[in-house]
This record gives sequence, structure tokens and C-alpha cells, in this order.
Amino acid sequence: MRIALVLAVTLLAAGASVTASAQNLAAVAKACNAGADPAARGSTQAQINGVTTVSPREAKCLVDKLGSRLVIIQAMDDADRRLPNANALPDAGNLHLRGDGNAMVKEQYARLTGGDLKRPLLIYCHHASCPYSEIASKRAVMAGYENIFWMREGNEGWGKAGYAFGDGVVEARKPEATPASEIEACARFMREFPPEFVAKALAESDQDTASVERRLVPPFAESATKCLGKVKEKYAGNPSVQTVAQAFENRAFDDVARAIAKARAAVDADPSSFFMENLRKADADSLRDIVKAAHAVKTFKQTCGSFNIPIPSDPDGFNAAAAEFNQYVGCFNANSAPRSDGIVDWLYYGKAYQDNVGVGRYACSRWGRPNCIPDAAWQPLAAVLTPANKELVFNASDRRAAFTREREEIGAEMDGWRNRATAILERANRSESRSSGYSGGSGYAPPSYEPPQTTYRRPSNASAPGMR
Repeated sequence: MRIALVLAVTLLAAGASVTASAQNLAAVAKACNAGADPAARGSTQAQINGVTTVSPREAKCLVDKLGSRLVIIQAMDDADRRLPNANALPDAGNLHLRGDGNAMVKEQYARLTGGDLKRPLLIYCHHASCPYSEIASKRAVMAGYENIFWMREGNEGWGKAGYAFGDGVVEARKPEATPASEIEACARFMREFPPEFVAKALAESDQDTASVERRLVPPFAESATKCLGKVKEKYAGNPSVQTVAQAFENRAFDDVARAIAKARAAVDADPSSFFMENLRKADADSLRDIVKAAHAVKTFKQTCGSFNIPIPSDPDGFNAAAAEFNQYVGCFNANSAPRSDGIVDWLYYGKAYQDNVGVGRYACSRWGRPNCIPDAAWQPLAAVLTPANKELVFNASDRRAAFTREREEIGAEMDGWRNRATAILERANRSESRSSGYSGGSGYAPPSYEPPQTTYRRPSNASAPGMR
């Protein structure tokens, strides 16, 4: 019996209007020099894969040039200060949303964009240390949006730049700087260092306390000396300013070290007031579920194996090859996509690890001083917030990406296998017909070699071989 091998491939073609829109957006981004301004200081990461970090100046340019095409998302609730035409989506920046909550945020994005994944988004929150816009931007990447701009400096940067908020109010500008006020601003961490900064550094590191403290000194001392150097440059003709600024500069490292030591003493005196809030936010059961889910994530080759079925030179050997092919196709069709749940949960794990990995130093069983962290609060997290689990969870996202890439590559290999097998069998059938001299009618009929009927599904966003 003659049966054809079938391959179903879906091609998605982009329309001309979308292409034109993308070209216009690229031109606007270039005109605004989006992403070129230096990053402001802050505790959030400076860059996110798939996102363009923009300064308030660049954001204002995008707002002016894109108009209503730009969807502005405020990832927190601040009715008093909101960019013109911004949409308040506090859920978008909620780190603790899971499951249905993540789907809800994706639906909110779709409602604002009309489901257009190419629609440009501008996302922001309070300031450069505000995590909500960072989380909202990552959620937009995960939802598939292609043109995401993150105003990392948020409302604070927008106001400092002198731009109006939605109600037309412009932030009051700071009073004119004087040499004394500028030197004071440069030396602020030399005089007093925020204990919260030290607590954050200790929570994020499992190194010994002295090492963490020593690591904090150079960047803040160097920042102070650099700042003081600019003051000296600005007031080059003023000997008094030069003398005072140089005196501060000479003792910058020693003063910053003393200020940090004083701040660490404040943390040591009452660790529970600095760390318990983040410990309460990290749910040990949820974190264990995330680690378990990460264990289950595999690449496509780990799931189905490599596609390495040889094509027999003898057509009679095709039965065995076809059976092996059919078996592989079954796995291919049964695993059309990696798991789609748990993406933001891995972000949740990363945040919990970052906020708490070093807190164990203050557990009562180790610290043994007043205001220590109760072991009952720390031990469940200590069991799950381990370097090995962190590596497993973080690598899971790479395995997810590899799944999609490997499945598409193997789909192309299966195309080639189908084409080569079909060509060999057709040649074999023609050769048999000629050698038998068969011309129809009753009597001898030559054998017919055919591959089995097999349909396998490619991802809906995959391209045909040669079309990538």
C-alpha cells in the first residue's frame, strides 16, 4: 500500500502595516537616543534582557513622539504623581503574585495594548531602587512584548528633570547649590551611613561580616572623592573651596569606613528589626514548590532524546526506521512546548535568595544576642535557600529556552529526514517498475516501498527550513 509522509507546518507572516510600525518605532527610539544616557545609581539592576532602560529625558522624548501609541504603565499606586496618560497597574509589580495572579497581569497588559505584542510600553515606579517596575518589565518580557522601555528612575527622576505629572504639577526644583552644600552632599556617607544599606549588603551575602563591611567601603569612598573632585573643578578659582574639598577627599576612605562600622553596629544591636520583614515575605513552602518545579524542567533533547535515525540504503529496511521515526514523532507531538507556569515564581525565588541568604548569621542559635532572628523563622528558609537550589532554579530558565530552540532545530531535521526518505523510496519504486517491465493489466505487480503516514506538529511560531 502507498502511504505518504505528511508534515504540518504553520507559517506566520507579518503584515506590511506591522512592519511599517516597527520601522517607525525604531526611528523614534533612535531619534530619542533611547538607552544611551548613563544609568542612575540604585539597587535595581541597570539592564534587563529584552528591555531598553531609558532616562527621564529619553522617556519624555518617547512620550512626545509616540503619543497615544505608547502605553505607559505605572507599576504602583500613586494617584498624586502619575505621568500624563499613565495607567496604574500595581499588580504588575507585585512580586508575590503566583499562578492566576500572573495570568491576570498578562490580561491587564493585553487590555491596554489590544493584544498587540509590538505595541511600545513605558514602565516605571517610584525611583531607581524601586523593584516594582523591574518586576513589571520582566513580566512584560515573559508575556512576549517586544518593545519595552523601562524608566528606571521613576517618578523621582521625572520630577527632578522638571517634567509635569498628569495633573500638570511640576516638582519644585531644588534650591541653587552652593560650594558648602555641594561638599556636604559629596560627604554625606562619610558623616553617616544608612544602616539599611549595611543590612541589605549583609542579607545578600553569605561571606563573613568583616568581608562584607570591607567590600562596602571602596565604592562609597571612591564616589565621594570623585564627587569632591568635580566640586574642585567647578570652583577652581576659589582657594577656600579647594582647601576644604581636599581635606574631605583626604579622609574619605577612613571616614566612610568609620560610618559603615557605626551602621553595622546598629544592625548588630537589633537584627530582627532589619531582617524579619523580608523573612516573612519568603514562604518556605512556595520556595520548595519552585525548586521542585525547576527539577522537572528539561530541554527537548533531555525529554525526547536526539533525532539521529539513519535512513537505510536498502528500502526493505524502512519498516524498522519508520517504526523508530513514529515513536520519536509521538514524543515530539506530546511535548509541543515547555512548561509555561512558574516563570515569575523563579523570579520570586531569586528575590527571596537575594534578600535572605546572609540572614542566618543572626539566627539565635548562631548569634546568641538580644533581638536575634528566631530559629523557627530562619531554619525552614535555610533548607531551601541554598547555592545548589539557586543554581538549579536559575538554570531552569536556560533549559526552557533550550527546549524551544532544540525542538525547532529537530523539526528541521525531521523535515530533511522526510524529504530524503521519500526521494529514496520513489527512486526504488521507479526502479522496480522498470526492471519488471510491468505495463499494467493482469499478471505481475512490482513491490512498492513506502514510508508510513506520520503527522507531526511544529510550534505555531516556527518557520519552515530555510525561512529562519
